[in-house]
Amino acid sequence: MQETIIEVKSLTKKYGEFYANKDISLNIKKGGIYGLVGENGAGKTTLIRLLAGLVSKTSGEIKFYGSSDERDLINARKKFSFIVETPYYVPEMTAYDNLNLQRLQKGINDKKVIDRSLKLAGLEHTGKKQAGKFSLGMRQRLGIAIAMLDSVEVLVLDEPINGLDPQGIIEMRNLLIKLNREHGITILISSHILSELSQIVTDYIFMSDGMMIKQISKEQLNIECSVNYTLDTSDNDKAINVLKKNGYDFNINNLHKLIVFGNVDIPKLSKGLFDNGICIYELFESTTSLEQYYLSLMEEYKND
Repeated sequence: MQETIIEVKSLTKKYGEFYANKDISLNIKKGGIYGLVGENGAGKTTLIRLLAGLVSKTSGEIKFYGSSDERDLINARKKFSFIVETPYYVPEMTAYDNLNLQRLQKGINDKKVIDRSLKLAGLEHTGKKQAGKFSLGMRQRLGIAIAMLDSVEVLVLDEPINGLDPQGIIEMRNLLIKLNREHGITILISSHILSELSQIVTDYIFMSDGMMIKQISKEQLNIECSVNYTLDTSDNDKAINVLKKNGYDFNINNLHKLIVFGNVDIPKLSKGLFDNGICIYELFESTTSLEQYYLSLMEEYKND
């Protein structure tokens, strides 16, 4: 069973009458890549700042490695690295010198960590080029190289692919996959670029208006985004019992129609409904893209 690294319960951050985060509950387990998804202003950055201890919560609970004790949270953050918005670096310095400066500030004696981190981030050949002259993608990777000077277990990134060109996005994607698979680092990454997140994450956390709408594994989301069947009957409440009895995986959309997932034996399902006195008004097959799923989820949330 995977260890739970981050656990959040009913977390709320309020500024006056405005809720930046409201009643958020989520779990992040060791070894995963978690995509924090939401529109601009959804509350993603505030949540990251709360986890980093950069702002204080209004209410709720944050646990790292099972403890919510303030001293334990401070000690646990030593195993974390947070890059919130823009990574810090000195533009006039080379990548090597930036890492050396950070090494000294962190009290790390071994200078070998510099070359290791530069190679890990793909910056080992930047030589005397000043960091201020790096591309945006290179600057983002420099931030990760600085983060990796320590032996971190968790990497938290706020919109690291925002504004990158296609090549920069590919390089960032490959770097995050490498950190996760080869170095066992758990990653929480916020983004609104769904197509890119779908290529790297193991789990999604959907947010809107400062609230968490849904947390779902990529495996489960793929099931819900695969071929599915929209079903409307003379008695959908009664049809739900038939679906449950036969072990079907399903959801109810905002029109109270039933969305049935997985391998569906249509003749068997039709007979089961008929035997229970239920008439089928509508039954059709469809496939949901990740973007459609997200938009449908947001529409359902707004309507509620």
